[in-house]
Amino acid sequence: MWENLVIGLKLTLFGTGLVFLVLAFLWGLMWLLLALDVEEPEEKVAQPAVSEEASAAPSPLEQALIALALLRHRGAAAREIPEETQAALPGLQHTWTVLGRLRQLQSWHPRRGEE
Repeated sequence: MWENLVIGLKLTLFGTGLVFLVLAFLWGLMWLLLALDVEEPEEKVAQPAVSEEASAAPSPLEQALIALALLRHRGAAAREIPEETQAALPGLQHTWTVLGRLRQLQSWHPRRGEE
């Protein structure tokens, strides 16, 4: 009986030692590859100048989308969305369409039990 236990312990030690030996080899190999992988300094790329178009005021469509996002952020009801905002959005003329798009932006959370 003791012979089987000694053989089992020897196999366990041999297997564990072999695993750690391979891990140490892989660690050394990664260290060597990282030491050989020296990055060359990158040349500084000149920043493009800001164009007049980029610094101009947002277009009416962008203004309408910003207003819609602000209303959504404040938790405004659909009936509070101004008509000019709805009219400025092409293809989103109906309130139910706007609400559908807003619902797509929401994260889904499961309902909690009623208290």
